[in-house]
Amino acid sequence: MLIHWSTVFQPGRGGPFDSYALRTRDGWVLVDPVMPEGGVLDRLERLMGERPAATVLTSDGHERDAPWLRERWSVPYWGPIPVESERGIGYDGEPDHMFEEGGAAELPGGLRALRVAGLWGGDHVLVWRAPTGERVLFTGDPVNGQVHLELAREDHFRRPNALQFGARPGYVHRHPDRGAFKRSLSRLLEEEFEVLCGAHAVPFRDDPKPALAALLETI
Repeated sequence: MLIHWSTVFQPGRGGPFDSYALRTRDGWVLVDPVMPEGGVLDRLERLMGERPAATVLTSDGHERDAPWLRERWSVPYWGPIPVESERGIGYDGEPDHMFEEGGAAELPGGLRALRVAGLWGGDHVLVWRAPTGERVLFTGDPVNGQVHLELAREDHFRRPNALQFGARPGYVHRHPDRGAFKRSLSRLLEEEFEVLCGAHAVPFRDDPKPALAALLETI
């Protein structure tokens, strides 16, 4: 089971934000969570029926509510090891566990990490095969689909139902090494996947692999 929820723009934090809960062999695993408020949080807790086993981040810049969850539900969180980037280190807290592609640490729930050369030094894509067999990529900031229409401004650049780079316009233009960015994302085409889940978009299911290949040709 894959649960997806969106939260609206928040002053000082940006947004909208999109988060995920995965039902895995190890229990519920959260990816890049920003926790909803009120009745939506109550519904999420009812759907899960038990506290999550872990949180996994797609980048050091996506700590979001992982520290709050650790305090509320004693949920440990896994954060990627960042390399040097123009943004510096994104962590405000300290993850319980650190990981990187090819590292010795096994991620919860059967997730597998692939490092990508994004704007955050810790950017990784998380690869997951659901118990149903569906194959999912969690792409964080670098690749996102359509923004949640009810939560975004009318002029948001990701209102069309298509893949785009970044959470804000000009992601590729701001990137200091576009060649490295393209090469790192091109490796994703070696994976099989039916769903692409960004950290600022609704899940993208419209032939995501050909769509990603076409997007990469725009760099």
